[in-house]
This record gives sequence, structure tokens and C-alpha cells, in this order.
Amino acid sequence: MTRAARRIPPAAFRARGRRSNDFENAIRKLTIPALIVVGDEDDRCIEPSLFLKAALSGSGLLVMPKTGHAANLEEPDLFNQALGDFLSRVDAGRWGLRDPRAITDTGQRPLWNRGSG
Repeated sequence: MTRAARRIPPAAFRARGRRSNDFENAIRKLTIPALIVVGDEDDRCIEPSLFLKAALSGSGLLVMPKTGHAANLEEPDLFNQALGDFLSRVDAGRWGLRDPRAITDTGQRPLWNRGSG
């Protein structure tokens, strides 16, 4: 444990976890269209992108191959094509909520919410 972590009282960690659960519960209520874009080489953003895809019922996930954090700059043609398609579908009313049959409940907490306790 780092020195900084030792100075933080245990109640602060519990509160931080509660805020995280509150955030997750709140975000799951959103039904807005969302296109989540992540590069497959952006290691730190892949898991949060998977969380958002699972939590937002109106979301789609685009994983761009051989791309890092600045997907729009690294692969502008692919990014612009995907964004244009997303916006066209939303504008035409063809970007709906996820089909409930596609949602599986494994009874297991997702990786981003497993913590150590």
C-alpha cells in the first residue's frame, strides 16, 4: 500500500465505491443514442468502453483496429464514416435501444466492478 493510500481513511474508500455504484445505476437509466469509439491499442480505454457499451442501452461500440487513443486523428476516414453512419441512423430514427434478448445476465459482477472487496 502506498503512503498516500495509508493516509486515506477506510470510510473514504467505501464512499468512493458507493459513488461508483451510484454512477453505474444512473448511467444505466440513460436511453440516449451513443457511439462509443475506442482504438484496440488504447489499453486503458478498452475496459471503460466495454462498461459504457454494457451500461448504455442506446449504445454501439466501434473498436478500431491498430488504433490508439486519438482514433479520429489516426484513422480519420474510418472514424468519419462511422460517425456519419451513426448520425444518419439517429437522425432517421433507426438507432434504437438494444434488443433485450441480447443482454445476458451471468450473475457475475463485470470486470470493471469487481474490486478487491
